[in-house]
Amino acid sequence: MTLKVKGKLEVTLSRANGLANNDFLKNVDSYVILKYASTQVKASCVSYAPTVSRSCPWWNEFFYFDVITNGVNVLTMELYDNATHKFIGIANIPLDVVFFVDSIPETDYQIFTDYGLYVGDIYVALTFTREED
Repeated sequence: MTLKVKGKLEVTLSRANGLANNDFLKNVDSYVILKYASTQVKASCVSYAPTVSRSCPWWNEFFYFDVITNGVNVLTMELYDNATHKFIGIANIPLDVVFFVDSIPETDYQIFTDYGLYVGDIYVALTFTREED
């Protein structure tokens, strides 16, 4: 059975962790492209809290997506190096649960390269507000 939902998805992009634990990612200023269905938005270039290392970028940004779906249930987050625009990795966030429970607190999702290499975690909170037909 295909899940059919309609409403607004709020995505809170908080931070990432562990990016500099990989030799090729040291001192990366990163940004994120969020994709849901046919909508794509770009987070600003990362900022760092004074006590946070460059391996732990912070965004603290909010994004909103219209949800009118017949089974589209994944939010994709692609990380890129701001200086070179090289792809760092991707996190695919399943949305089925938030469509049922309406809210998921900040949770970490793993980031992988195209080759399946783990490169860190991204922290995201999700809220879904259902709209009636």
